[in-house]
Amino acid sequence: MTMPKGHVHLIVRYGDLHAPREGTVACHRAILDKHGYVWMAKLGRTLGVSRIATIDAQARSGAPTYVFLVKKEAQRYWVTACRVERCVDALTATEALHVPDYYRMTWGVGAWFKVVEMHDLPSAVLQRLIVISSARPASEVLPTSMAGAFAVRIEGEIGVL
Repeated sequence: MTMPKGHVHLIVRYGDLHAPREGTVACHRAILDKHGYVWMAKLGRTLGVSRIATIDAQARSGAPTYVFLVKKEAQRYWVTACRVERCVDALTATEALHVPDYYRMTWGVGAWFKVVEMHDLPSAVLQRLIVISSARPASEVLPTSMAGAFAVRIEGEIGVL
């Protein structure tokens, strides 16, 4: 699918340090498969009120909006595209019922994403995710930056999305 120009998406780095044995992605997929959605946290620094509002408004309008989870392991990047319907800074008690249990052991949530689809993608997709702040492909930015999240636009076609 080719994304309309101007849409903002995110890359969020993740690790499995706090995740259960099956891993971050599998844990979220299990809740998604059972309930039709899962709330995923971006841990650490907030995205900021403006960025959260932009992503939320775009997603709520029905525009395809993605968070690309990225993990480096064994000298390669693993990429999972998560289609989101909402982006918020806090969850209600009802919404909190649809988060992985291990989040109860973590602090410092910078944003929450209501994920309704998850797709594993080849790492080559990082060449088509252009980091907005530098206008460079994520494949060039990720190895040299310590940032945990990047606003990106999609250039061209991206696999199964």
